[in-house]
Amino acid sequence: MKLPVSLLSLAALALAGACRSTAGAPGALVAAPFPAIAAENLDGDVAVEARHYTDHKRAFGVDLPREARVLPVALKLGLAPGSTRSLRFDPARAALRLYLPDGTVVASKPASTIVTQFKRANERIVASALDARVLAPWSAAREANVYFDLGEAGELFVKRGEISRRVGEEVRTFGLEQALIGFELEVDGAPRSVFVGLAPTNGARYP
Repeated sequence: MKLPVSLLSLAALALAGACRSTAGAPGALVAAPFPAIAAENLDGDVAVEARHYTDHKRAFGVDLPREARVLPVALKLGLAPGSTRSLRFDPARAALRLYLPDGTVVASKPASTIVTQFKRANERIVASALDARVLAPWSAAREANVYFDLGEAGELFVKRGEISRRVGEEVRTFGLEQALIGFELEVDGAPRSVFVGLAPTNGARYP
């Protein structure tokens, strides 16, 4: 499965504007966009998968886009098979962002700042969040959640596997499989920019 040309172009623009070089050479591009299928998500030492479970209300107890104005995404990160490198991921330094096909960039939101009116949901949001860690080999990697900030009501809204953006009187709707996630991690202490396609998945994920 290959990313659509529009996503490849978007990733190239993002890299050109924000990518950091692992070798310190000006302009060196070190990341490549990934499709959303896990078996193909290999870029050297990095393996990654991103999913949005459309029935996440069963796992959190609430509809997070409606109740907390965030989009939950389950990320799975690990060392590619055969790699002996050290991978480190820190959400506070990862600069997680969600790119929509129209160029909209949606920032992430720390789990500790997400509040609903339900205590159990708040605890679940934090408990299932991706934290700072040295990443395991892909065979032992486990999913954990990151959250993207949908802003004020009426700007961005999510329903099942689609995300919509209101621009004046116009509403633009995209399938989440058209979106792209970007973030930073470290490979043997050197920064690496990573891009991955997002796969909407029916059902809910349980710990």
